[in-house]
Amino acid sequence: MKRLFLYIITVASILVSQDNKLEDYHITLKLHENLINDFFANMGDIEGKGKATIASYKWKLIKPRIDIEEDTILFSSKIKLSVGELKTHKDVRGWVSAHYNQETNKIQLKIEEAKVILDIDLFGNNVVLTELDIAHYFSKSFNLNGPNPMSEHIEFNLPNGEVRQIKVATNQSYMLLEKDAIIIKTALDFKE
Repeated sequence: MKRLFLYIITVASILVSQDNKLEDYHITLKLHENLINDFFANMGDIEGKGKATIASYKWKLIKPRIDIEEDTILFSSKIKLSVGELKTHKDVRGWVSAHYNQETNKIQLKIEEAKVILDIDLFGNNVVLTELDIAHYFSKSFNLNGPNPMSEHIEFNLPNGEVRQIKVATNQSYMLLEKDAIIIKTALDFKE
């Protein structure tokens, strides 16, 4: 019993110390998922075509969007499939990776997988044309700027008339996901 109590106290103190460390960060940048969804809404048509054994087809992505959860970023969309005069809509589901690169100060988002089976009903039979992974059409990461100090140097006058200059640099950054947002926390170093 004594060991269990000691274990609980140890785990609790570790969790509290981690929370305190997060409060030591100087700059917090919060990117809401609406920013990325607005970007998707304004990037123009995303479409393609292909040929299956029985017919040629065209597809068009409709209303792509992401949904940020505490542990993952989900991708969803509709896809309009056209085979001649036949048209249908399918749901696309996938996931997005997120990484913060402190050296470049960029948040990198990449659609890793977003698969859909393109099929159509012909004369009462379901015909599969192909499996499409929308992620292949987004081969590059989306890069968003991370938090930056307002200036690399801060100058101030001392009472004796001297000007002192302090260098400001990024020490450490931390990225986390919360419901509907990506958060980057940055700690700064100040050196004379």
